[in-house]
Amino acid sequence: MTIPYPFIDPVLLTLPGGIDVRWYGIAYVAAFVVADRVLRRLARAGRFPAEPNELWDLGTWLVVAVLVGGRLGEALFFSHELLRSPLALLKFWEGGRSFHGGLLGVAVVILLFARIKRRASLAVGDGVTLAVLPGLFFGRIANFINGELYGRVAGPQAFFGTRFPTEPVALDLLGLDDLPRRAQEEGILRAFSSGQWDAIAEQVPLRHPTQLYEALGESVLIALVFYLLHRHLRGRLIGDGFFFGLFLAMYGVARILIESFRDRDSTAIASVSSGQMLSALMVLAGIVLVRRAIRHPEEAKVRGSAFYAGAPKSAGLD
Repeated sequence: MTIPYPFIDPVLLTLPGGIDVRWYGIAYVAAFVVADRVLRRLARAGRFPAEPNELWDLGTWLVVAVLVGGRLGEALFFSHELLRSPLALLKFWEGGRSFHGGLLGVAVVILLFARIKRRASLAVGDGVTLAVLPGLFFGRIANFINGELYGRVAGPQAFFGTRFPTEPVALDLLGLDDLPRRAQEEGILRAFSSGQWDAIAEQVPLRHPTQLYEALGESVLIALVFYLLHRHLRGRLIGDGFFFGLFLAMYGVARILIESFRDRDSTAIASVSSGQMLSALMVLAGIVLVRRAIRHPEEAKVRGSAFYAGAPKSAGLD
């Protein structure tokens, strides 16, 4: 089954001065807005170890952590050439952010926030985990709109495939391969509206829409499992860090599987990509946290993770 490419302009609008407002940036803003709403609701219900008036600080720190951590992670794990150009490293608006780097940045912020505010770090991690899931979904949908991070060419046994106008064969057929990014995007939209795309589409190989795989496997599926577990564990004690650890393990497994549908990156060792190696570490860390939470459920009596239905309505001070 062919999943059609949406042909949505990646730029929502252009502000005076030539500043492009992209759907990818809108996805980031939506992610932070939704995360703030979720954390405030949890805090008001006494299920997140922070007062509502402390969440502005936490949200600001998380924004910086995602941007800086993601960019540094991209340079350290994938695009090593960024390390040789500090100015290029600071160009956040050009894209190129590693999820694993952003995750490390978020983990550092959780630890700092918990230490400064005298909160339970794993309980903070549980709440932040719930808050970021919608943002992961928004980000992957924006990747699909941008036509980036697509997978390898789908074989005849594949159930799904998308013809991306941003992939090398398509850009060559459209005569756009040597143009800057924005010129390519505008050329693709013109080709679609003029019928040129329809004329060459069959020559473009089907590729795995890994952005959609990730939106479902790394966000929707995890959210569904969290919801079912929350209902099943209602009224039961569960140690802090259970859902944070479960997220790390589930995301790591999903990412390892989905990476197999991507082209091998330049930093891969043998047939194992950098993303898979980093995700394997996530799985190990997640298992450790889940085991710890199961063995120490009594912590929820005084701190109460964001998912513990019987948690007292308090800020959860250490």
